Amino acid sequence: MAGRRPGSPGFREALDLVWDPTRDHLEDVAPGREIWFTGHSLGAALATLAAARWAGTRGLVTFGAPRIGDSAFRDAASVPTWRVVNNNDAVCRIPPWPYRHVGERIYVDRHGRSRRGTTRMERVLDEAAGHGDQAARVIARWRAGERDAVPWDALVDHSPLHYAIHAWNAMIDEEKAGAGAAPADTGES
Repeated sequence: MAGRRPGSPGFREALDLVWDPTRDHLEDVAPGREIWFTGHSLGAALATLAAARWAGTRGLVTFGAPRIGDSAFRDAASVPTWRVVNNNDAVCRIPPWPYRHVGERIYVDRHGRSRRGTTRMERVLDEAAGHGDQAARVIARWRAGERDAVPWDALVDHSPLHYAIHAWNAMIDEEKAGAGAAPADTGES
């Protein structure tokens, strides 16, 4: 990638605005420590670019990340990366081609279960069912007189609160599985 700066110009410009103080802070705290980057939405895009810039990056975990670079950027990524995608999160689908995602997808299904290695067909079917589940919840709330229900599943699934709840439940399930207990079904997303 010599001669060109990676990533979407808009995201890159946003990181440029905060990079100098961020780099200075990292230089103060990084010696002897593993540095991981993480973020949600725009923060995930900036964390992805920052992880690529910081030479000592140990890893990257993103939540609800947009696509931020082309295939050359994706192919050049060398930092271990996991990107968490919550069912119908619309932000994970933008911007369109030629932008690409970086890292391994961890898909959170409509029941809140984290899954790796899902096929496109598994996700499409689960996403369709997720839209139906959200529509049924909204209709029930509207019938009960609650007019503040958000009808668009793709917006609801982008909420940082949902990502936090799913991450917490996945951690609890892993602890239970490690102790010999079966993971609990987390129910609704």
